[in-house]
Amino acid sequence: MVEEKKSEEVQNSEENKEDDGDKKEKRDLGKMELDRVMNISEKYLEKVNRMKMLAGKDLRENIEKVEELKEKLREFEGEISAARKTGKNMFHSSSFLKLAKGKIGILEIEYNEEEIDKMIELINEIGEQIKEDKDRKVFDLRSEIMMKAKDNISKESKEESQEKTDE
Repeated sequence: MVEEKKSEEVQNSEENKEDDGDKKEKRDLGKMELDRVMNISEKYLEKVNRMKMLAGKDLRENIEKVEELKEKLREFEGEISAARKTGKNMFHSSSFLKLAKGKIGILEIEYNEEEIDKMIELINEIGEQIKEDKDRKVFDLRSEIMMKAKDNISKESKEESQEKTDE
């Protein structure tokens, strides 16, 4: 019996050594796999951080562009207001300005580069329209009617005076 126990112990110790070897090998494989996964995740994390940095830079640039556009719209509002006070008809310019204000609200949410470019074009059009509206001759209906009436009165008086001289 003692011999059987010794042989079992020897077998168990050999199996334990094999199990320990297998466990050690599995542990080493696990560590290698973990290191590989960590390297991959670190690389992806670096890429993500780099992309965030670049996107953040672009986003900041777009935010600055939108703020510049908003400032330009405020300037246009002032120009339109001043021109109206002088009696100019600024209907077209103010219509374009209202359209631009709606679009700027969308840009503040999206900060889309294409939309910013379209907005820049629209602002240029607004500037041109303001210039056209300012240069346009003021048409005052009341004064036009008064001038026509004076012309008609003077023509009638001339005709009457000629008729009197002809008689």
